[in-house]
Amino acid sequence: SNTGWTKSSCSSFFGPWLLGCGIFQKVIDESDPETILKTLETYPIETLCSNTPTYRLMTKHILMTNRKKLDKSYSLKQCVSAGETMDPAIHKLWYDYTNIPIREAYGQTETTAIAGTITSKDIRLNSMGKALPTVNLKIVNKQTLKEVATDIEGEIAIKIKPNKLMGLCNGYLNDQKRNKLAFIGDYYFTGDRARMDKDGYIFYTGRSDDMIKSIEYRNDLCETERILLAHSTVADCAITVCSDEQGEEVVKAFVVPTENYKQDSLSKRHLIQQLQTYVKRLIAPYKYPRQIELVTELPSQRAVNRNGMC
Repeated sequence: SNTGWTKSSCSSFFGPWLLGCGIFQKVIDESDPETILKTLETYPIETLCSNTPTYRLMTKHILMTNRKKLDKSYSLKQCVSAGETMDPAIHKLWYDYTNIPIREAYGQTETTAIAGTITSKDIRLNSMGKALPTVNLKIVNKQTLKEVATDIEGEIAIKIKPNKLMGLCNGYLNDQKRNKLAFIGDYYFTGDRARMDKDGYIFYTGRSDDMIKSIEYRNDLCETERILLAHSTVADCAITVCSDEQGEEVVKAFVVPTENYKQDSLSKRHLIQQLQTYVKRLIAPYKYPRQIELVTELPSQRAVNRNGMC
C-alpha cells in the first residue's frame, strides 16, 4: 500500500511495532509481481499484509510462469488482505502456491480496522470476517436508522452513542456536507454496503454510491467490475459512470492489462471489443461498459474516487 493510506501506517508500521515485531521495508513497484514474489522467497518475512489487487497480480503471474510452490523452508506463515473482497479463485491459487490461507479484514482511514478474520479456521469465502471485539458494528437502513434483518443488505455503520469507538475520526475538517452524510443519529455510516449472516459474518456488496442509473436501468458497478477482473487479460480495473458525447451517463471501465497482453499483438481496439463482448455474454447486456480506457495503473487501494476518474 502507498504510505498515504492508513493501511500502510496501521498494518505495516504501527501495528507490528506495537506488538514488538520487526518491520521489513523494501521499495517495490506494485506492478512488478516477480520482484514481490522473489522478496517473499528470499527474506525471512513471516506475515504478508497486502491489498487484493496485488494478490490478484501475483496469482496471475504464478499461473503464467508455472512457479514452484513455497515449502516449509520458507518463512512465510500468515497472509492478510484488505481493501476489496477477495475472489475465491485467488484464495485457492494463493493457497496452492503457499499452503497459507488469506485472512480478510475491513476498515477505513476514518475508522482503522473494524472487522476481520481473526484465525485461519474462521475463514468464510467472500466474507471480510466478523466485527472485531469492542466494535459495535451494525448493518443499518440509512433511511429508517434501524438495523436490517439477517442476510438483508444495508449500510455498514458503527454505533457511536453512548460511547464512541476509539480510533474513529471526529469528522471531516471544514466539510459539513460529508459530516451530515456520515454522522446521523446514533451512528457513523461508512458508505459501504453489506449483509450479515446469522453467524455474524459480513459480506461486502458495494459502495452506496456504486449503484448508478445508466440508460434508465439500475446498474451495480461492482458486479461489472468482478466480471472484468475474471478475464485473463485484465490485471486490474475500476468501473465508473461518465458522460458520452450526447451527455448521457454510461458505464466506463478503466482497465490495466496483464503483462501477457502487453507482449501480445492484439491491438487496443481489438482488446476493448473483446472485453465488451465478454461482459455482455455473462451479465445483462445493458450493464456492459460502453467505454473502456486502457491504463498503466489504478490507485493502490480500492477506495477509488470513481466520480473523479472521468
